[in-house]
Amino acid sequence: MKKIILSLVDKIPFELVNLIPINFPLIPYYHVISDDELPHICNLYNYKNIKQFISDIDFIASNYKPISLLELIDCVKKGSEIKKKSFLLTFDDGYKEMYDIVAPILYKKGVPSVFFLSTDFIDNRDLCYQNKASLIIDVLKKNHSQLKRLTEHKAWFFRMNQDEIIKNILTVDYKKRHFLDKLANYLGIDFTEFIKTYQPYLSRQQIKSMIEDGFYFGAHSKDHPKYCEISMNEQIIQTLESLKFMRQEFSLPYSIFAFPYGTRVDSIEFLLKIRSHVDLTFCTSDFRRDIVPWNLQRINFERSLLPAEKILARYKVKSLIYRIC
Repeated sequence: MKKIILSLVDKIPFELVNLIPINFPLIPYYHVISDDELPHICNLYNYKNIKQFISDIDFIASNYKPISLLELIDCVKKGSEIKKKSFLLTFDDGYKEMYDIVAPILYKKGVPSVFFLSTDFIDNRDLCYQNKASLIIDVLKKNHSQLKRLTEHKAWFFRMNQDEIIKNILTVDYKKRHFLDKLANYLGIDFTEFIKTYQPYLSRQQIKSMIEDGFYFGAHSKDHPKYCEISMNEQIIQTLESLKFMRQEFSLPYSIFAFPYGTRVDSIEFLLKIRSHVDLTFCTSDFRRDIVPWNLQRINFERSLLPAEKILARYKVKSLIYRIC
């Protein structure tokens, strides 16, 4: 029944779907915006080009009013009503395209936004393990002789086809991430050279420049693990150390955190340990009511590559179905 309803959403005028209320504010999130094929990202998820992004922003801004992060923090702390039809854009992972592409567009349009950073990658000191996986896959797709070498490696991908190899590389988890370094070494892929040449992440100077232009920044862990794959103690360290770094390094008067992969943490112990260190947290788990009022839900506006209008319509219908069912 749910699938049937969702299949009909695109045929319903947005004006009608828009009557369905959602928990405000609307908090879309993206990872990167680019017209280019980015080898360290393109094998992980879809992302929108500049034209698609501008179209999204124009649609959102014509239907919702921007709210600043500081306004949002103040409303949540006081328990006051957040103004209806408000929105706050967010971006994860701190890629350099935030400075080169996204910030100039949003600055020109006067749209406040938040950028969440994994602090170990600032200044391109390291490369996220999933970005490493994407780079490896990019090489294998373009170099069949390298792919053939892997199919002959008895300890790793013996007699697997390309799809099977790619699937296995993408499922390498955080705790086994060093396998990707071994694999890259075997294939002659130099991650250090890629970081030096491409500079995939934001630098301190770029971040400070964006802060001066009125943009907000938050923590996104130290090195982007899936919280469900690490211990409670590791979760706390990843959270508190990245929050501390952001506050101290950039003299931020607020403290916010977005969970990597949108992971929702329902442990009271965890929440109590981080509460005094954070103003707001953000996740992307589902439509459930949070056990704390300061954990806010976000909506992915890039994965399907659909225009913002259709993404929002589908989200509204899904939220309605969840409440009814």
